[in-house]
Amino acid sequence: MNRLTVVDQVYYQCGEHEPETFGSPHSLVLKSGEQLWKRHCSVKPEWGLIDVGWVQQPSLLYVCNECPRGSPKCNVHIGVGGTEFIITISTIEPGQSFRIPNPSGALYIRADEQKIVLVVAVPK
Repeated sequence: MNRLTVVDQVYYQCGEHEPETFGSPHSLVLKSGEQLWKRHCSVKPEWGLIDVGWVQQPSLLYVCNECPRGSPKCNVHIGVGGTEFIITISTIEPGQSFRIPNPSGALYIRADEQKIVLVVAVPK
């Protein structure tokens, strides 16, 4: 049995107040016996489709900007759309990540300057 477990915890503290915790940890059994697709990919300043390898319908797509925090011109952008236009739905700063469960349709990626990012696609 293949399983995907996501542990998603956010901690927030404002001033002298007690920290607040929230998140949405969950787990699901995967139907496929396929291995996940995990690669370090080159991302250019022009929009291009996110490569998910052999995983045709991911249950989870994870993109991590592995540039060191504070690196200049190192943001990575995720977008949706088509040939006419692409709308940015997320900007991933250095040291941050982006995940989307059950992505449908084409997802695009670009970087401020050419960078290497980690892309993981988990099969359903």
